[in-house]
Amino acid sequence: MADELNFQIPQQGFDSYLYGIIPDDQAVLAGAFSISMQQIRNIEKVNVEDFAKVAFNIESTTDLPLTGGTDIPTDTPLSTAAKIKTALGSGVYGTFTMSNFFGAMSGLPYPWQNIYENIVQLETATLRTIYQNLYLAVKWEQAGPLSCSYSDDGFGNYTLTGVSLSDSARGGGYGRENALAPTVSVSGGSVTLSIGQDPNDLSTYGKVYVQSWSSAGTTGSPTYSVTIPIPPDNGTSGWPGMNTVVQQYIDDANDEIQAITTSSAENFQKSKILNTLWNISGIALKHEQRARYIAAAPVPVPYDNRVANYPTSMYAFVDSIPDYAKETLPHMAAQTLEHISDLMTTGGQSIVAMMRQERNQDRLGLIGIELDNNLNNSLDTELQKQLTTNGTLCGAVEGIESPNGCVYTLPAWPNNTDPYTYYDCDINASRIIEDTIAGSIAPLIDGDACPIVNPEVPIGPAPIYNLEVFILDENNPEVIDTSGDPEVLNNPQILVIPNFSRPSPIPPNLDTAFTGTTLSPSTYSVPDAIDKVVECNCDCWIN
Repeated sequence: MADELNFQIPQQGFDSYLYGIIPDDQAVLAGAFSISMQQIRNIEKVNVEDFAKVAFNIESTTDLPLTGGTDIPTDTPLSTAAKIKTALGSGVYGTFTMSNFFGAMSGLPYPWQNIYENIVQLETATLRTIYQNLYLAVKWEQAGPLSCSYSDDGFGNYTLTGVSLSDSARGGGYGRENALAPTVSVSGGSVTLSIGQDPNDLSTYGKVYVQSWSSAGTTGSPTYSVTIPIPPDNGTSGWPGMNTVVQQYIDDANDEIQAITTSSAENFQKSKILNTLWNISGIALKHEQRARYIAAAPVPVPYDNRVANYPTSMYAFVDSIPDYAKETLPHMAAQTLEHISDLMTTGGQSIVAMMRQERNQDRLGLIGIELDNNLNNSLDTELQKQLTTNGTLCGAVEGIESPNGCVYTLPAWPNNTDPYTYYDCDINASRIIEDTIAGSIAPLIDGDACPIVNPEVPIGPAPIYNLEVFILDENNPEVIDTSGDPEVLNNPQILVIPNFSRPSPIPPNLDTAFTGTTLSPSTYSVPDAIDKVVECNCDCWIN
């Protein structure tokens, strides 16, 4: 019947669109090829003739067996060995940071203030005394001799006119265990010696000084040089016997530290924090010394201008291979590199394979086909937010080890002392800070998956940053309240959406909601803004 609806359902499979048009075996082959080609980005927009020319010119890894045949894009043993030699920075994945080169200048990696504050909280009078005596024992050195000057009347009568002790002759280690100042006898007068008592002034502490002297008439036998008794030595007669005394103080200090750390749970936690802060200082110093050596290695003596600056020269060479690969004229870079590369090694074959890959990438790019084989050299957006706001991130090659298996990057001190948000990894969003509670680095030691180390950032919960409330059952959700009213928020027909959950045109490194803990304040905080408004209103009323 002419008015009947007559149609066929295409069979499923690669040949469904060509069924009945060409032979079945050819239809399956063409369909399968079509599906395969659709995996190539932008292939539907590429001119077929141009694609055929590019495909004809694609270079493979033939004769380079060490570069292929694996299920991973690189050789694991070689990449591991290279990482040990190159990933020497303190950033995520061993990347270098500015603090690796200018940390001593900026002070950012070194938590000196935090170390001092923790020492003050944990120290005891006993430990302080042990360390003072330990310092005096280490600095043990006999003072003297004492120099005296006399005047002569020409008849053999001498009058004491001066007593002195040079800076280099003041010795060290006097006054240990509250020992009194040494006494000396001077012909024709008297001298009183004193000891530097201020442990905060190491230029004088434990050293001998002339407190006063006086003349007692004349003498016929002047003493121009007077021997000063040795510092307390516990019968060891100085070095090397004083090593025993020093070791005893070290043992006493360790015993006192053990007593302090085990006296309470609070002290135990504080001691863990202090030890970690001290380790951070050592790690930061090692990284900085190493990075600066790598960046500006010492000039060899005698100077040799043919010596490459390793590993900087290696970085520059690898970064230049994409350009070298395209220099294919005779005697130029590509041909030269192929001839000098040791093709018996993975490294040599990799250089040749990389140049082929770079030329392939350029060929495909000419017809609009982009590749996905270029690895991103920056963190993803969420990790950038966490690192920028909270100051640390798991993924350091060497840093702060945590019970959760992470190795965190070193935080920067001092951070902004008046931040207003921190980043919550559970919801991938910022939270407002209500109270400034010292957080220190306890979250790292405790194994927090999303640690906050800014010293003014709270550990506890806080309201989400910029809540917006939407009605669920409308096609075009409308903001009905932004006050965070509990009655509104508890309404089951209302959806609460943080405004940061929407795509933002501002990247994390430019968003003040995240940079507020890294950079100095550039805008008024909420309390400050209120104060300014009140101040302005008051001035207006008065005027």
